[in-house]
Amino acid sequence: MDKRKVIKAMEDSKQIMYSARELEKFGIKSAASLRNDRYKGVGLPYHRMGKRNIKYLRSDIVKFLSACRVVPSGK
Repeated sequence: MDKRKVIKAMEDSKQIMYSARELEKFGIKSAASLRNDRYKGVGLPYHRMGKRNIKYLRSDIVKFLSACRVVPSGK
């Protein structure tokens, strides 16, 4: 899914927090990649709700996708 479409879909949604599986469905990153990023201490900021429940804020996801934007120089 295109990043702009993902951001639009998230902004239209009433949902504020997303699980790793939900982000995987959007095509942002795989759940395994998100888990690995958490282990390494890099990537998206997250909230731990209990022992195994990890959630990502919509605002953090939008910032992350915007920061990943690449504009070709046109050389």
